[in-house]
Amino acid sequence: MLYILKLFPSLWQRSVINEAGLRAQPWWNIEDTGVESEIRKLEKEVDMIRSELFSVLDEEVGFLNSSNQEKSVWMLYSNGKRDSYNCHMTPKLCDLIAEFVSAAKCRRGETRILYLPTSLHIPSHVGPTNTRLRALLPLKLSSGSLRVRVAEETKELQKEKVVVIDDSFEQEVWYKGNKRGLLLIVEFWHPDLSETKRTTPFT
Repeated sequence: MLYILKLFPSLWQRSVINEAGLRAQPWWNIEDTGVESEIRKLEKEVDMIRSELFSVLDEEVGFLNSSNQEKSVWMLYSNGKRDSYNCHMTPKLCDLIAEFVSAAKCRRGETRILYLPTSLHIPSHVGPTNTRLRALLPLKLSSGSLRVRVAEETKELQKEKVVVIDDSFEQEVWYKGNKRGLLLIVEFWHPDLSETKRTTPFT
């Protein structure tokens, strides 16, 4: 196995851009992320987030007039840069993410909304780096079930409640609902990554 040869950190954690010395665990307690207040504010502002998204969403078609014409993804920030077009359409949501500095400035992450089909299976996959974590906030699930497996543990996500994962671990996603769902994904710097590493240009 490649992890035995030290090409990957472990059997389950197989990212290719890695920093040594960072805590490695598939699921994180929000209190340990270093950004608990920012995450709690996302939960508190769910009604505002949904309200703005519904202004750019046709529930039959998907997102309207997004910057990349993608119907199932509404990008807000990518690699530390604000999507100026989409943020013009959803300004309160983007301003909320701007206050979440570890996410807005994360040059190895994205903040985006996924419009989930009524039946979805994302097969096993691994994120590219251990230098970030990922917050998942279900905004709309109807009567559906959204389950996420990270490494060996699978959890069912609850509407309006954030969970945090390390997506450098193998993961898999299932959604089944009578209507389409909405999921906010916020990727932010790993709390153990130094400020120098966060700001040093990539080589």
